Amino acid sequence: MSEIIRAKWTMDGATTLPEAAAKLREKATELDALHAGGYRLAWPVDDDYGTVLAPGEEPGDDEEDEALFDTNEALTLTEG
Repeated sequence: MSEIIRAKWTMDGATTLPEAAAKLREKATELDALHAGGYRLAWPVDDDYGTVLAPGEEPGDDEEDEALFDTNEALTLTEG
């Protein structure tokens, strides 16, 4: 099953630039660990939403993925 990742609030609460940088590094470490475990993005991150696929999984492998894709496509069509 795919998972949605976001980084929108990654730096929230930081009161200094070094603290903000540390929070970003922590998030980057989490993403590197996912990659090392064989996870990958289903498609490019858009508007801070990324869909991560488990090793061996393909986009649309389950109904939840298909529903998410249909929703994203509908949003694109109504926004443009």
